[in-house]
Amino acid sequence: MIRFHSPQTSIGTLTGHAAAELIAAAADISVVIDREGLVQDIAFSSALEIAGADVRSNGHPGWIGRRFLDTVTVESRPKVEELLSDVRSGKAFRPREVNHTMREGGDLPIRYNAVPMPGSSAVILLGQDLRALSRMQQRLVEAQRTLERDYAKLKQAETRYRLLFHVTSEPVVIVDGQTRRVIDANPALVELSGSTAGDIVARPLMELVDVASTEALDSFVASAIALGKADPVQVGLRTAEVECVVRCAVFRQDGSTHLLLRFEPVKIAGRAAARVASGSGASTAVLMALPDGFVLTDLDRRVIDVNTAFLDMVQLTTPELARGGLLETWLGRPGVDVGVLMSNLREHGVVRDFGTVLNGTYGVREEVEVTAVMASDTEPATIGFIIRRARSGMVMPAEIESERARSPGELASLVGRVPLKDLVRESADVIEKLAIEAALKITRDNRAAAAQMLGLSRQSLYAKLRRYGIGSPDEAELDDEA
Repeated sequence: MIRFHSPQTSIGTLTGHAAAELIAAAADISVVIDREGLVQDIAFSSALEIAGADVRSNGHPGWIGRRFLDTVTVESRPKVEELLSDVRSGKAFRPREVNHTMREGGDLPIRYNAVPMPGSSAVILLGQDLRALSRMQQRLVEAQRTLERDYAKLKQAETRYRLLFHVTSEPVVIVDGQTRRVIDANPALVELSGSTAGDIVARPLMELVDVASTEALDSFVASAIALGKADPVQVGLRTAEVECVVRCAVFRQDGSTHLLLRFEPVKIAGRAAARVASGSGASTAVLMALPDGFVLTDLDRRVIDVNTAFLDMVQLTTPELARGGLLETWLGRPGVDVGVLMSNLREHGVVRDFGTVLNGTYGVREEVEVTAVMASDTEPATIGFIIRRARSGMVMPAEIESERARSPGELASLVGRVPLKDLVRESADVIEKLAIEAALKITRDNRAAAAQMLGLSRQSLYAKLRRYGIGSPDEAELDDEA
């Protein structure tokens, strides 16, 4: 503390009243206590709203005459006892912070400095109200807790992101949209590329693909950044002889654009597909120029290549949109046709004139016929599909045609002799029989698939087969036992 240089000259002799006014104005609260710790007098600033501390009640003394020790909380009692000990022993005083009890509940924090009164054993305690500082400290604590909670949530989110990013089997990279450099790459991408994480992360994205693919990938990234999306593109990886279909998702972070690129490996690279299609470039060119749709897939039914006619039939603009997709995305009724087709291919190696439907991208559906062959002697094995639109006026099988021709005449001859409801029942039976026979023909006598196609249970189908005498009764019994 720096004291006045010449207080007698600069301040002079103060009267008791003037000294009291000066003390009251210098502190938020001033308390006079004797050596025993009894409160002799008290003054407080009008800015200190401490009526709840019971300092005074209705103009009568509140603390006056009480032990100063009794006005504080239990936690502050040791501090007051140390202060009184210093008063009795005449030691130098040091500031102490104590909490007074409030009538309404809560505490009133005060920081006291002690000043001995000249010529007396009493001591003046000059107090500073710490409530504003306490509120500020409380806000600081709450802000710190909020930061800690937010940081914990951020760490949890980062942990989940890292876990998903590393355990996913799909190769993924995150790219800075401005610098076109790889920010992060998951282990699936590192393994696919045949490199190490150090060779990919922080390197330009274009170094990941071969020279022939850099222009296509650069255009793809530019389109994604400009429009927020881009059509998938097929590229070849530089360090591994594999081609991938690249798809993207665009997002913003820290005020800049980033891209999440998914590399879907095509089972057979374009160069390998050309070898598999075997032969010469001329034969491949002929297949690509066929007026009927042509699709080349692997044994998992993933599309390797398609021709222009197929793109027109399914309403796609580029081959890249089809490559890597499953054949059943466009071909066949859900859950039936492709399974039957693949089953016959595995059994016979070739399927001719298989009737099914082709589903366009925009909902257009048309009937088609499929001829397929499995090339199992190539490495890797592939399947080729020729898809053509069903011929209008196609001749129906003789047995179904004869049934259809005969049934209307037979029914007409019954008009007037049997009730209408019986005629309707007879007509329904004819239609039901025709539908069952058609389903069996489409599925090549696969009764489980036929039942699924007709929307019947297998037991219901077997009952109808016995009713109409379709197939061998012994076969139905064997199926029931199975």
